[in-house]
Amino acid sequence: MPSSGSDPSLQSVNAIKNGNVHYIRVGWQGNEPESELTECFYLANLFYPEQSSGLNAESEGNKILNEFYGEDGLYSWVIDRNELSL
Repeated sequence: MPSSGSDPSLQSVNAIKNGNVHYIRVGWQGNEPESELTECFYLANLFYPEQSSGLNAESEGNKILNEFYGEDGLYSWVIDRNELSL
């Protein structure tokens, strides 16, 4: 499957033309409420940067996933693995 940037049928989409395409995980890996909650912080930073400027999505995501899975740094791993920019 080609990435959105190389798919010929999407080349007329403004977000593709402007390089303004963002990756989200919600619903992609199943219905894990704790993971979808962490995604909310990422989306807040993405869509409302001024209002969420004091929000550290990575730190909050790590706290949530640590609470559910008992492992530190899981959300940091997700960020690195998926090359997200927060």
